[in-house]
Amino acid sequence: VLGRNLAVCVVLLTYSCHTAICKMKLLIALVATCLLATSVTANGPGECKLAFLESFISADTTDLKCSVLAKYNDCLNTVFVSGNFTVEEQQPYWETLGTYTATVSCASRPPTEPTIMTDADGIEFQVGDGQDIRFSRYRRDTVSLSGIEADISALHQRLNNSATAEEIAALQQAARNAATLRDVHQTADAATTAQGNSFQAVGGALLGGLVNKIQGVESQLADAVESSTLQSEKQMLVEQIGAYKQYTMSKLTDQQDAYDASMSTAEAATSFATQALNNYRVSGMTEFAESNATQTQVIASMDAQISTLEKEIAKALNASDNLVNAYRGQLDGIQTDISTYLSTAEENTKYRVYSGYCSNHGRSNNNWLPYCMDQMTFNTMTDEYLVLENAGSGILRVKKAGVYRINSFAISNCGGYAYAGVWVNDVNRHHGHENSHGTWTDNFVDFSWRFNVNDYFNVRFYCQGGSTYNYHAGGSHSNMQIEYRGTF
Repeated sequence: VLGRNLAVCVVLLTYSCHTAICKMKLLIALVATCLLATSVTANGPGECKLAFLESFISADTTDLKCSVLAKYNDCLNTVFVSGNFTVEEQQPYWETLGTYTATVSCASRPPTEPTIMTDADGIEFQVGDGQDIRFSRYRRDTVSLSGIEADISALHQRLNNSATAEEIAALQQAARNAATLRDVHQTADAATTAQGNSFQAVGGALLGGLVNKIQGVESQLADAVESSTLQSEKQMLVEQIGAYKQYTMSKLTDQQDAYDASMSTAEAATSFATQALNNYRVSGMTEFAESNATQTQVIASMDAQISTLEKEIAKALNASDNLVNAYRGQLDGIQTDISTYLSTAEENTKYRVYSGYCSNHGRSNNNWLPYCMDQMTFNTMTDEYLVLENAGSGILRVKKAGVYRINSFAISNCGGYAYAGVWVNDVNRHHGHENSHGTWTDNFVDFSWRFNVNDYFNVRFYCQGGSTYNYHAGGSHSNMQIEYRGTF
């Protein structure tokens, strides 16, 4: 770009002026125009880095990665040769190059045969060290880019000798302003793209995770015992999952609309940057050529525009960040709610039973004897639901409110009737009896009750006269199971 601009400048200088004074004035204006245009159109280091990262990530071979590293090195050299960046400003970009270079083994780049490469973005000339690029046409001799570089040095010397320090400072400030405006534009583009990718990635990942969890629990429920209670809980769970899915999709739609509105603001800001940059290219340099005072005004105006633009872009990006973070927080909350619910539902579908018996005979005459629970056969209830408070009197205390089914039996041998009962908080809630009359008979309890937290209960057997076995020692001749049926 620099070579092309200076070549145009030389041609205009040759054919536009015929006096030394005219050529000197035109030289100053044209060189300033060429230098500023070069500064404006050159890629910024941020663009070099963005292009490098995109290419390096997609490169799947060492040769491709080495080629991407080499192009990044060339891009930085091209940008930093302008002198508009301090060593401290350049340092992060060279560190990035060093970090990624250390991850691959690249041979030194040997001198290459001159190559011309073309793509949709333009033409690239590749030459080795010590090689030159020349252009020839029939009207004149060959033009060497190396020679143009020497001419540039000479022009710089002449410009330093002819232009005032104020004019040179104004020109350099104008170039920096234009470069800053361009970098702000590029930053806005990159940030809005990154925000969009982040938004889609967050929503997609969370929804995918929710779908997987839903499918997993549905599969677990399908394999569960098909009792009427489990079927009811399964249907309730499916309805809850459907509601959560609908709520999540609604939130996605709302947040996407808000995000689109925020991105429209950011796009408007970047459009403003583009227009301001174009206006500056057209009007700023023309006025500079006419008057140094006018140029000072242009610089002040551009500083104000850049400041305004940065605030607008920062505002738009901050709003976008807030939306994405708020959406992420809402989806995290939804995911936590669903995880908690599914975990609870899975726990509720497990068959909760406490099973035990008394290892001693219970004998009395005309008395109610508590059925002891000094032996436990198995327990899937856990202390979260039910605890054995007194083994000798068989008292169990409820820790989780709900409906419990008490199923107990014992063989009894009494002279008259054999009774079986359930006491809840020391109040008789069930009373059954069998006619024993001196023989062994089965005595049953099958009783369900709605219990609150800290309620307690036990089973008792009564024997009327005779040999007075209220209940036989347990295992096979007596037993008791308590089953948790669910909430109420």
